[in-house]
Amino acid sequence: MKDFDKQYLRQARLRAGRSLEDTAKGICSVSLLSLIERGQRNASPEILGAIHLRLGISDEDAPSKSESTELLQACLELQNNSSRAAKLWLPRLKNENEALLLQGLIAVRDGDNQVAISALETAARNKSLPVKSLQRAVLGLIRLERNHGDFYSAIYWGQQHLEHLAQQNFDTTSLQLETKATLSSVYLAVGDLTKASELIKSRPDSVDTTWDAVVGLWSASQVSYERGDFVQAREQIVGASQLIAGLDRKMSQARLIQGSIFISCLTNRVPSDSDIADLLQIIELFGLEKSDADLANTLNTLAMAYLLRGEIESSVSKANESLSYCNHLPKLEKAERLVDNAQVLLACKVESRPLNLLLEAASLLKDNNKSRATAKIWAQMAEVYEGLDQSDHALECYRNSVDAAGVSLKREAARQLT
Repeated sequence: MKDFDKQYLRQARLRAGRSLEDTAKGICSVSLLSLIERGQRNASPEILGAIHLRLGISDEDAPSKSESTELLQACLELQNNSSRAAKLWLPRLKNENEALLLQGLIAVRDGDNQVAISALETAARNKSLPVKSLQRAVLGLIRLERNHGDFYSAIYWGQQHLEHLAQQNFDTTSLQLETKATLSSVYLAVGDLTKASELIKSRPDSVDTTWDAVVGLWSASQVSYERGDFVQAREQIVGASQLIAGLDRKMSQARLIQGSIFISCLTNRVPSDSDIADLLQIIELFGLEKSDADLANTLNTLAMAYLLRGEIESSVSKANESLSYCNHLPKLEKAERLVDNAQVLLACKVESRPLNLLLEAASLLKDNNKSRATAKIWAQMAEVYEGLDQSDHALECYRNSVDAAGVSLKREAARQLT
């Protein structure tokens, strides 16, 4: 924190006649509050909001405006993938801007992309919002645009927000790191591994909060994965999952564990009984949270795991179950899952099914912007066609892959020149 930020919490606590223990009770540890007061640790928006509420600190008294307790609670529900519970907070929001933001975030969760983009773009342009609210709007937009192939719109919002964060008169390091990590995933999609690496390596040594380290390791694993270094990618994502174990982020931890097992399967390491048990537990969690994308992804990983263990019947069953959750996914993500499961079913010697999945995936890809992401899926499709002894279709897919990657590189060159 900057010098004028360091003391405001302590001064407010002393004015309220409260001790460290009394202020921290039920919110955080006494040692963490002490570090926050001394400017040696950044508080999460949830912790900071709770402390402000307890000490009676208004938006005008704080160095940066805070979000309402109602919005914080609603966002916690969304973090746990429960849009139904988040909607219950909408009537309680007194601020129209916060209500619009929450509607956009809920629409993202529910897959209503038109409403989500409209609401989040309006929120992202409103610089009078608390910085954390702007962060929620921009990160939601980046992920939404990325998932639907509008990569340069995602990059625009990310770069604009980073400039805004850099202009603030209080410490926004953690917010910048989160934005850079999310933005790096967009550069990965357009094939700019250099830019993606720059963003995730920008984490300063002075920042040592656990979540920042998790984000850094996760992002690094994505770059390693795209480079084809599966061993390093797995080490990084396992490290992230170990760090997150002490935090109350069950969904994030589940995704990291699933990712590490998936990468292990890519290296043909036979999954252990413990790996299978972890995947089954993760599927149960995602089922409770009604997260179709996570279920489709994890069930495909489980199908791969059973295949490597020689349990063909179970592998086919889980691949088909994975496909049942693909109907409402964004087109690019759906195409990827279709091809992933086609590869499993081909290896299980299931006739005709892989071919039908490839035809459906191809129809989805032709409607998407060309990028590294689409190029990768076309290349995977080519491999499956080769396994089906359909060399003509395989060659066509390889050509589509080269075309998609080439266009993305041309766009990147144009963007850099601009």
